[in-house]
Amino acid sequence: MDLFLQILDISGTLAFAVAGAVRGVRRNLDILGVTILAIVTGTAGGIVRDVIIGRGLPASFQNEMYLIICIAAAIVVLTKAETIAARSEKQWSIVAIFDAIGLGIFSAVGAAKAMSAEFGAVGIIMMGMLSSCGGGVIRDILVCEIPAILKRDFYATASMIGVIFMLIANWLGFNEYGQILVATGIASGLRFWAMATRLQLPREIKPVRSRKRKPK
Repeated sequence: MDLFLQILDISGTLAFAVAGAVRGVRRNLDILGVTILAIVTGTAGGIVRDVIIGRGLPASFQNEMYLIICIAAAIVVLTKAETIAARSEKQWSIVAIFDAIGLGIFSAVGAAKAMSAEFGAVGIIMMGMLSSCGGGVIRDILVCEIPAILKRDFYATASMIGVIFMLIANWLGFNEYGQILVATGIASGLRFWAMATRLQLPREIKPVRSRKRKPK
C-alpha cells in the first residue's frame, strides 16, 4: 500500500509541476522562476500535509525523485515556452487537465495518509484538501495573485466531496485501493465537469426579501 501511495504521490506531483511551470511561463518569469513555481506547486501541499501528520521528514525530502520530476517538468515546459505564449488558451486547457488529475490524486493520497494516522473525519477531509490545494495557493501568492480557490472555480469543493465519498466507501467496507480510486475519480471527475460547464460557487448570498404588505 505504501508503494502504491508513493506512485500516486509522484504522479500527482508531476501533474501539478506542469501546471505550476506553465503558470510561470504565462507570467513571463525567467528560468529560475518557472522552475521554482513547478517545485512549489508540485511539492508544497504534500510537505505541509506530511508535517502536520507528523511522520518524520516529508516524502519529497526523503526521495529525490520528487524534485527531479518537478525540474524535468519545468524544463519541458520551458522548451515549449514560445508555443505556450502564442497559444496560451489551448495550452492552459491542457494544463487544466493535468491540474484536475493532480487534484484527484492528491486529495486521495492526503486523505489516505491521514486515515492511516487515525485522524478523525474532519481531519481527513482537511488533509485531503490541504494536500490537493496547498501547492496552488502558495504558487498564486508567489505571483501576487489571490489564490484561485478563494475567488473562482469549483476546485477545493471538488476535493472535499471526493474525500467525503472516500469516507463513505470506507464505511461501506471498500478496501484501501477502492477507497483511493473512489476519491480520485470523484474529485477529478467533478473538476472536469466544472471545467466543461464553467461551474463556479456563488460570489455572494442574496438576502431573502420579505414582501411588503399593501395597506388596506
